[in-house]
Amino acid sequence: FLAPLLQTVEQGIGHRPALVVMTADHGEALGDHGELTHGLFAYESTLRVPLLLWGSGFSTARDQREAWHIDIVPTVLEHLGIPAPAGLRGHSLLAPLPVVPGASAPSGGSGYFESISTHLNRGWAPLRGYLHGGRKWIDLPLPELYDLAADPAERNNLWPAVRRGAAAVRSGFATEVPWPPPARTAAVSSEAARRLKSLGYVVGSAPVRPAFTIDDDPKTLLPIDRKLHESIDAYSRGQYPRAVALAREVIAARPEIAEGYTNAALALRQMERNAEAIAVLESGLGKVVARETHLRQLAMALAEAGQSPRAVELLAPLRATAEPATLNVLGIALSDSGRHDQGLAVLREARSHDSGDPNALENMGVVLLRMGRTAEARAALEQALQLNDSLPIAWNTLGVARFQLEGPAAAMAAWQRSVALDPRQF
Repeated sequence: FLAPLLQTVEQGIGHRPALVVMTADHGEALGDHGELTHGLFAYESTLRVPLLLWGSGFSTARDQREAWHIDIVPTVLEHLGIPAPAGLRGHSLLAPLPVVPGASAPSGGSGYFESISTHLNRGWAPLRGYLHGGRKWIDLPLPELYDLAADPAERNNLWPAVRRGAAAVRSGFATEVPWPPPARTAAVSSEAARRLKSLGYVVGSAPVRPAFTIDDDPKTLLPIDRKLHESIDAYSRGQYPRAVALAREVIAARPEIAEGYTNAALALRQMERNAEAIAVLESGLGKVVARETHLRQLAMALAEAGQSPRAVELLAPLRATAEPATLNVLGIALSDSGRHDQGLAVLREARSHDSGDPNALENMGVVLLRMGRTAEARAALEQALQLNDSLPIAWNTLGVARFQLEGPAAAMAAWQRSVALDPRQF
C-alpha cells in the first residue's frame, strides 16, 4: 500500500530527500490479560508498537534494542546532522549502546510508561511503570514485575518474590513526575468529546486521591470495565434494553462511576423513556467522581424533557469552569427557557474558549434563528458545517434559515442532507 508513495519519495519526484518514520501510539489487547481494547493496562500487547525508519543511508536491518518514542527525535536529528539540544530526552537509535549485564540484548536504557485514563475518568488507581534490562515493573496497588526475556507473555509475576526490594524498584521513577497525576485542567470541546466517545473514550475528570487500595486496582475492576464496553457496544448496535441492563449492573457494583449512569440514561432516552433517564442520573448525584460530566448529562436529559429551568439551575454554578461542553448545554438550556440573549452570550463564551468547536456555532445558529436574526443564524450554521459537515441538526436548522431567506429550493438541499445523516430529522 505504501509502495507508490515511497517510490515517489525515493526517486525525489516533487520532494526533497526524505526520511520516513512509521510508528503507532499503542497496540490493542484484543483479550490479552482480559482487556478488550486498550488504556486499562500496559502489557506488551498494547505497549509494543512498530518503529520503522526508511530513507537514504539506511540498510535493511532489524534492531532488537528497547526503543521508545522519545528516541525518535534524537534519531532524526542525528540522521540530519543536527546537534541535539541540551536536555533532550531519549537516545539516537543510530548510535550503538552498551549491553546491560544480564539482558538478552543491548538496551536503550530505562523507559517510563503510564496508563491513567481510567484514573482521570473513573477514579481508579493510576498505572505507571518502567522497563530496564529486560525487566518490567508495573506500579499498582497489586504490583507486578516481569522478566520479558523468559516470560514475554507476562504470565509469571515475580513481584511476590522480590517485594522486599520495593524501595529500590520505586527509585527508578523520575522524581519530577507528580504522582498520583493531577486531574485534567485543559478544557475539552463538545465536538472533541463527541469524537472521543465515538472512538470508545469517555471524557471526564475525577478528583485527585492521595492513596489507593487493591479494590481500586484495574485488575480487580476488570469485570466492570468489560461491562462498560459491552454496554457501549450494545448501545451502538441499537440494543438499548441490554445496554441499560449492563449499565445498571455497573451502577450497582461501583456507584461512583459516572459512565454507568450515562450509558443507562443515553439508552433510555433513545427509547423515549426520559423520566427514567432523569431518575437514573439523579440517583448518581453525590456519588460519582466525574461530577461535572454527570451534571451535564443530567441537564441535557432535563432540557430534552422540557425542564430547561432546572437544567440552567444545575449548570449555572459550573459556568466558571469554562468547559466548552458545559457552556454549550447551558447556553441552549437558557434559550429553551426563553432567555435567548443570555444563552447566546454563553455560547459565544464557549466559542471563545475553542474557536474550532462547530457545536457552539451550531447552537448559536439555533438561538439566533429563535431570535429572528435569520441571516446571522445562516452564517453561523454554514460556518459550523465548514468545520464538520456531518451535523444533522445544523443542516436541519440551516434549511429553516435558507427557507426564510432564499425559498424552498435552497432549503430542500439542506434538509435532504440532514435526513441522509439522521433519518430521525425527517
